[in-house]
Amino acid sequence: MNMPPTLLLLTLLSGQLDESFRQDFASDLHPMVELIGDGVSNLTKRQATALLVSLVSKQESSEDVAVDMRLRLHGDFEITLDYELVSMTKPRKGLGAGVKIWCQIGAGNEEPERITLGHLRGAKHDNAFTTIRAQPNGDGKNPHDLKWFDATGKSGKLRLARTGAKLQYQVAEGDSESFRQLREIDVTDRDVFALRFVASRHGATSALSVKLRNADIRANYLLAPGETRVVKRETGWMVVCALLLMVIGGGAGAGWVFREPLRKALRKGKPTEPAE
Repeated sequence: MNMPPTLLLLTLLSGQLDESFRQDFASDLHPMVELIGDGVSNLTKRQATALLVSLVSKQESSEDVAVDMRLRLHGDFEITLDYELVSMTKPRKGLGAGVKIWCQIGAGNEEPERITLGHLRGAKHDNAFTTIRAQPNGDGKNPHDLKWFDATGKSGKLRLARTGAKLQYQVAEGDSESFRQLREIDVTDRDVFALRFVASRHGATSALSVKLRNADIRANYLLAPGETRVVKRETGWMVVCALLLMVIGGGAGAGWVFREPLRKALRKGKPTEPAE
């Protein structure tokens, strides 16, 4: 299937300009979305409704295949992954095999927080959601605050949502659009500098097959790699005109008024390294 890359969409929600990005993994990947991992081209296959990731038992390759999102999130955000765990051989050791959202809040000298929400099958947990927070404690180590929650199925949606200083781990199982909160923690309001959707075995050699359907990312501001400041938005009639242009042009002008640096990066398709 040869479909155009997903475009950046701007919508007006609750009186505020909210920016969103959607990647359908059955279509072409956006230039700012990259598959990473050893031998990744041999481990992934695009299907009619998803991207299939297959890690064979005892395969000598990367233990992870990741979708790296080359975007920076500023302010409140909501990150959602639609997936299906097709098959998982139960590992004999390690955290488990499955799929997860991983993100890093903060960068450089800011002592970043690393957040993980996953759906795994492990040696101790046959079918469970895991919530992890890794945060430096001043001695160079990153202790993991990990909690497990029972899962009933093998498909659904994972979601990380931050509002102010609160971050929620949420899941919706099967075809349900109703999310339940697993856990809420206090976090900083710093930017998300790294974001990945990962099929992982966490060091095990068990077989794993995962379908990644689509990812939706919403935030107060989405910044292109290398963009170091938030560009002030215009309001009033310019917002209305911009939305009308998006409807008339089928979304081709998304970002034109408000996100000049991001618009250029998206059209060029050659992102630079994120500023730290």
